[in-house]
Amino acid sequence: FVIDHAQGHQSNTHEWVAPGISTEAHNLQQVPLTVFPWLLAELSADRAVSLPDIRSLPDSAGNERAEFEREGIRSIAIVPVWDAAALAGFVGFDAVRQRVEWGEDYMMGLRLLAQMLGSALRARAMARQLQAMAFHDPLTGLPNRKLLQERLEAALRREETGRQVLVAMVDLDDFKRINDAHGHAVGD
Repeated sequence: FVIDHAQGHQSNTHEWVAPGISTEAHNLQQVPLTVFPWLLAELSADRAVSLPDIRSLPDSAGNERAEFEREGIRSIAIVPVWDAAALAGFVGFDAVRQRVEWGEDYMMGLRLLAQMLGSALRARAMARQLQAMAFHDPLTGLPNRKLLQERLEAALRREETGRQVLVAMVDLDDFKRINDAHGHAVGD
């Protein structure tokens, strides 16, 4: 699951099920964070949830119990996925055919998987940020000279196959006077 704090919801992004087990990911999209408050509190406190029998959920986890029962889940193990200091989501196992006692090895492996996922999410975000910084003007967000050059070269290569390329250029005459008289902040 990925948690989107800005939008206030969580979504099941990936699901693997054994043959004969129904998929549920399509039913768990953009679920408001308020729907499963007990689980969110546990994960936000960096606590793993390891339940060999979902009937042992506390009364305060009524929504969670109802959802697990709806899905036919008998046992569940969930750990938080962190992106730096923010709860980014969670990953886990559930068992529907029989109850499972989630041992320390399972939980440790699940924690390690969650750490790897958190690192991968952070690396992907940093790569996107670096690419945006490399190819876009920080003030306007428009493509910069480097991206223009790459796209123009690609367009010219396509032109060799019979396509035409049109380039338009805009120049503001005497704009330097505005910057000189009022400063770059006003000019920007």
